[in-house]
This record gives sequence, C-alpha cells and structure tokens, in this order.
Amino acid sequence: MKRTLTILTASLLLIGTFLLGGSSHAQGDAERPSLKAKKTRCTAESVAGTYAYHGSGTITQSPAPQIPAGPFTTVGMLTLNADGTFAYKGTRSFNGFIDTAAQGIGTFTVNNDCTATGIDNIGTPYNIVFADGGNEVYIMFSAPGLVITTVGKRL
Repeated sequence: MKRTLTILTASLLLIGTFLLGGSSHAQGDAERPSLKAKKTRCTAESVAGTYAYHGSGTITQSPAPQIPAGPFTTVGMLTLNADGTFAYKGTRSFNGFIDTAAQGIGTFTVNNDCTATGIDNIGTPYNIVFADGGNEVYIMFSAPGLVITTVGKRL
C-alpha cells in the first residue's frame, strides 16, 4: 500500500510539474523562440497578398435600408495590394438573407506597428491588425451599429 501511494504521489508530482511549467528546460525562452517579442515592421508591401477570411457578428443598427439588423456572417477572399488598395469577394448572410455576390473595393493604410485602418467603397471603416509576419489579419468593422470581426489567413 505504501509503495502504491509513493508511486502515485511521484506520478502526480511529475504530471503537475509538466502541466504547471515547473521544468525550466521545457519552458525556457531558448526552447520557445516563438514567444519572444519580434521586432516586426509592417508596410502595405509586406502585407500585400490574398487572404481567405471568415467573420461574424451582429448588426444592431442597419446602416442601409437593404441591410437588416440581426446576425451577420461572411466568408470570402480579400486581396490587399501594395499600393494600399483592397478588393474582396465572398458570401455573406444578413439575418438569414444570403448574398452570394458580395464584393467591394477600398483603401487601407498600414502603420509600422502592424495596425492599420481601411475604408471601403460604401464608407464602412475598419480597424485592422496584422499578425504572424503579415500572414494573419484581424479586422473589426468600426461603424456605429456594426459589431463584426473578421479573421483572415494569407494563402
């Protein structure tokens, strides 16, 4: 019985040490370089490319008569150009009404810290953050009445 308790206690200590990060070798910075702060600088040129995106949220106040308030979701392709212009094409759902021909164009400005702003051809403003060296993009629609976020991955 005493031997069983000793083995059980030792096993639990090892599992606890592993789960809680007690081993400095397993948790050291040298072993996990992806967690170190990177000095990434973004430009329109460095983030240019095509991204597959998906997004969702809620329209609390309709910005136009043809757009109903309610749940919103979207999927599609976003192309960012080195000259600071963008185009998107995809499918979206406004409160269950499906639009398979969603498309638009606009402009964006990238800051060195990988944040950005954009506006599309109908006047919707966006707050944008690039991550993973520009391979991921996070977009928040920043117009009143729109509670929508979108995530994209560079193809």
